[in-house]
Amino acid sequence: MKMQSKINYSKSISDLTKLKESILKYENHLYEALKKDLNKSEKESFLSEVSEVINEIDYFLKHIKKWSLPIKVKSTYQTMGTKSFILRKPKGNVLIISPFNYPFNLAFIPMVGALATNNKICLKSSPNTPNINKVISEIIKVTFDEQTVRYIDDKDINSYDDLYKMGFDLVFFTGSTKVGMIVAKKCVENNIEFITELGGKCPCVVNDVINDSIYERITWAKFMNAGQTCVSINHIFYKSTITDFIDKLKLEINKQYPNCLQNKNIPKIINQKEYDRLKDILNKYKNNIVFGGNFDDQNMLIEPTIIKVDSINPMIETEEIFGPIIFVYAYDEKFEQIINYINKIDNSPLAAYIYTGHESLANKFVSVINAGGYCINDSISHILNHNLPFGGVKTSGFGRYHGKYSFEAFTYEKPVMINNAKKNNKIKFFNNEIDYNKTKKLIAFVKKYKD
Repeated sequence: MKMQSKINYSKSISDLTKLKESILKYENHLYEALKKDLNKSEKESFLSEVSEVINEIDYFLKHIKKWSLPIKVKSTYQTMGTKSFILRKPKGNVLIISPFNYPFNLAFIPMVGALATNNKICLKSSPNTPNINKVISEIIKVTFDEQTVRYIDDKDINSYDDLYKMGFDLVFFTGSTKVGMIVAKKCVENNIEFITELGGKCPCVVNDVINDSIYERITWAKFMNAGQTCVSINHIFYKSTITDFIDKLKLEINKQYPNCLQNKNIPKIINQKEYDRLKDILNKYKNNIVFGGNFDDQNMLIEPTIIKVDSINPMIETEEIFGPIIFVYAYDEKFEQIINYINKIDNSPLAAYIYTGHESLANKFVSVINAGGYCINDSISHILNHNLPFGGVKTSGFGRYHGKYSFEAFTYEKPVMINNAKKNNKIKFFNNEIDYNKTKKLIAFVKKYKD
C-alpha cells in the first residue's frame, strides 16, 4: 500500500507559472504604482519588491514536487511490521493581510507559499496604498478565479470584524505589534490559526570595526524605504573607542543620499499621521540631533537623521521609530550591560545585529538576545535568504515563513501508519500470556538495533 501526496503539485506549478507570467506582464504598472504610493524608485521597487517575489516563485517551482511527496519515517520497536508516513495537506481557506511598507512583496511572498500548497486565498491589503492595490487586484483578477485567489476591498466588508467570520482556517498578518495583537485576539475568539509578522525596536551593536564597509551596510539597512522596514535598525550602541563612528556614518549617508530632500526618488512617509509622529520625535530630541533633522512638509519627506543620546531612556520611551531616524549611544560599559540595555528597550525584537570580530561576543549576543533573527557583521540581509526562516518571537510575531518554511506554514503535517503485518506485535500488548522478564530483554535488544 502506497500513500499519495495530498498536495497537487501539478496544480501548484501551473498556478505559480501563471502568477509569474502575470507579474512580469504588469511589471511596469507595479513600478508606476509604487512610485505614486511610496515615491519608490524603479531600482528600489525592483530590488525590494518585484525581484524578491519572482525569486520566491522560482524557488517553489524548483522544490514543490519534492516537498509535496509523502515522507517515510522509521518505525519504533512498538510498531515493527508497520510503515509510517508524514503527509502534507493544505490548511484550507487562508486570509493574508498585508501592510503598506512593502505592499507587493509582503502580499505576494506569503501568497506564493499559500498558493503552492493548494490553499484558497483571500488577500486584504493596506488602504494606504490605493494605486498598488489596483494593480494587485488586476493581477489576481486576470490570473485566477475567485475560488483560487480573491482580492478583498474595503467596500467588500462592513467592518474588520467581518473578516474573522468568513470561515478562514488561517490568518497571515503582517503589520504593527499593536494591530497584530488585536488580530491574534480575534483569531483566538473565532478558533482560527494565525501567523503574525510584526516588528519591534531592532538593536544594533558596533563593538569593533573590521573595515569601513560596515557604514555602508548600516546606512542601507536603516534608511532603505525611508526606514519604513520592520527589520530596520532602531538604535545603535557603538563602543566609545570608535571615535570616528558618527563622522564616518555621516559620510556614508551623504554618499547614499546626496541632497536628500531634493532627490525625486527618496521614498516618502506613508501618510500625515505617521509623518507628524516622526516630526514629534525630531522636535522632542532636536538638541540631540547631530546629523539631518530637516523635512519637507509638502512631500512628507524626512532626511536621514542621527540622534545622539547619553542614556537609554529615549529608546525606551519612544515607540518603534519606523522612519529615517536613528538613536545612537556611545558606550563605555561592559558588553553584558549593553545586553541588559537592549533587553530593557525591547526583549523580543524582530531582528538584532552585531558588528564584531570576536566570536565569543557574537555567540553571547545571539544566545542572550531573544530576537526573531540575527545578522553578524551585517544588517537585514538574513531575510533575503529563503533557506532561512523569517519571523518574530513574542511581541514581534508568531510563526515562520519564506521558502520551505512557507510550505510548512501553509500545510498541516498528517501522520499515517499502515499495518501490513500478518501477526500482531506482541511487545505492545501487555497481558499475562507474555513473560515480563523475557519481554524486557527483547525490548532492550530490539531498541538497540531499531532506534
